Amino acid sequence: MTSGMQSGQSSAAELSSNLSNAVAVVNGLATTIDTLNASVPTLTANLRQTADTLGAAQSALATANQGFTSIRDTLNGDASVNQNGNVQSAIQTAGSNIDSLTASSQSLANASAMNNDMVTSAESMSSSLSQIADSVHQLQAALTQMQAGAGTLSSSLDSGSSAAGEVSTKSGALTSGLSSLQSGQQQLSQVISDLQSQSKELQSGLSEGSDGLNKIGKGLGTATTYLSDLSNTGTSVFYVPADVLKGKTFKSALTSYMSADHKTLQLQVIMDENPFSRSAMPVSKNIQKVATNALRGTKLAGSEVAIAGTAARNDDLKKISEADFIRTAAIMLAGILLVLIIITRSLIKPILIVLGLLLSYGAALHLGQLLIAQVMDTNELSWNVPFFSFIMLVALGVDYSIFLMMRYREAEGNASTRMVTAAGVIGAVVLSAALILAGTFAALIPSGVLSLIEVATVVIIGLAFLSLIVMPLFLPAGVALANKLLVKAVENES
Repeated sequence: MTSGMQSGQSSAAELSSNLSNAVAVVNGLATTIDTLNASVPTLTANLRQTADTLGAAQSALATANQGFTSIRDTLNGDASVNQNGNVQSAIQTAGSNIDSLTASSQSLANASAMNNDMVTSAESMSSSLSQIADSVHQLQAALTQMQAGAGTLSSSLDSGSSAAGEVSTKSGALTSGLSSLQSGQQQLSQVISDLQSQSKELQSGLSEGSDGLNKIGKGLGTATTYLSDLSNTGTSVFYVPADVLKGKTFKSALTSYMSADHKTLQLQVIMDENPFSRSAMPVSKNIQKVATNALRGTKLAGSEVAIAGTAARNDDLKKISEADFIRTAAIMLAGILLVLIIITRSLIKPILIVLGLLLSYGAALHLGQLLIAQVMDTNELSWNVPFFSFIMLVALGVDYSIFLMMRYREAEGNASTRMVTAAGVIGAVVLSAALILAGTFAALIPSGVLSLIEVATVVIIGLAFLSLIVMPLFLPAGVALANKLLVKAVENES
């Protein structure tokens, strides 16, 4: 349709050009009509030229008439175009122009016949020049009208071509809309497919939920049965359901925590305290007391309760070591005191020696604890340090005291003089021996064992206290003071 309109537009342009030429010829004819009478041959030639031009115009009008008729028939046969108002208006204008062209074509036919008559009778019809002039004027008017009609037809064809382009554009938009609709249908199909898949998942979830509700219902039934049986049981008895007692889990628990004769039960208790610390020791004892008190008033009253573990074992070791320490200290001090009494043949001097040993031991133990707390970042000494430190210090201190007392017996003079003499003689030996022993025990410090480091530290401090304070100061002063008191007491009695 668009190509037909373009062809008609081209024909209209050609017709307009031909009509312009015809108008120019007619105008020339009008200007030369006054000279026709004088120049018949020239008039005849001009008339023949006019006849040719009119023939060409008539042929062009016929061609335009056929093109316009074909365009109108094509537009009328297209249903989509009939719905466009602009196209219908263009068709109506084209129809009116076709009618005008038909009338003009008829006028051209008449003018051509008249021109032919004038050619044959030009020489003899000079009297009819006025009539020819009128006919020429009519022809000029007709050609002007035809030229205007051709312009209107060209404009109408332009409008029709624009309308056809708009129809083509709308067709593209319609095609795009159909494509969007097809894409929307595909998306809708995908959504429906997803909904079907989700429906299957929902159905599966509902089935699992139903199974879960069934299990919950069974659990509630079991709980109801348990609470009913529990309410029928006395408060003094720990209730265990019968199916649990007969189950494999309970039997395995009995095997793990009870003896074969089911008379011994093991319970595991986890303490908040560090089981290796000293603070955990009394906790284990409290657990034992709580267990014993819990059995009172039950069928298990009077049963033996024992506790094991690191804290309980350390507590037992502490008690045993304390009992052994007291017993060992008493035996050692009693034996040392007896030997010193025999050697010194005195009661006061052995007592002073034992007091010096105890003073050295107590001072060394406390000073060692303070030093260890600062260096090793520990608050307390190990449980075995007091025992071994006591044995070492008392044994060494007794040896030094025996050496001192033997030199005291061999010296001459009063008690003070003899003690000073004995201390002067034995002092270098005691200091040398204490220094050597201190170096020996110092070799234990790099071992990295905490208890050995603590024992070595306490013994070294005790040796220093013995050799620097007890032997050179405490014992001589004590012996001298005791002799003065004894002499004064004897003088008072006498």
